[in-house]
Amino acid sequence: MRGPVFDDGLSRPLLRSRPRWRVAGLYCAALLSGAAIGEWPQDSLAFNLVYQTPYAMAAACCGWIILLASRRGALEIALAGLYGVIAAHFIAKPFFATAYGVGRTSSEYVASSYAIVSQSVTGVLLIAAGLLTLLLVAQRAISEARRAAETD
Repeated sequence: MRGPVFDDGLSRPLLRSRPRWRVAGLYCAALLSGAAIGEWPQDSLAFNLVYQTPYAMAAACCGWIILLASRRGALEIALAGLYGVIAAHFIAKPFFATAYGVGRTSSEYVASSYAIVSQSVTGVLLIAAGLLTLLLVAQRAISEARRAAETD
């Protein structure tokens, strides 16, 4: 997988033409939103919504690309659904952060219980997406090897 945004890597094996303008737009939006909230207090709902939205959009793009370009087998549907869960997770995080408190600074955030739970759940979801992607790649490689063996 290459590129700063995961959907460029996902689209490579699935789409004939990669959605570069979407990736570039998402990347620019993320940079601009990060710059815009630089001085906002980190414990506000607005800060957290603006901070998490690019991640949610990137996950949603991954799910969309998989549904758009795949043959929609069980693993592809599961992976697209998982990316939908990841996108919903990133949108829900600001509300939980506001409810449970994350502190006004980065050091207060790191010391909060919310940070441990939030980062752990995000890690589990992203590892699950990676494992499903690996299963899809392995399934495709096995299918191609079988096809090649049948023609020899």
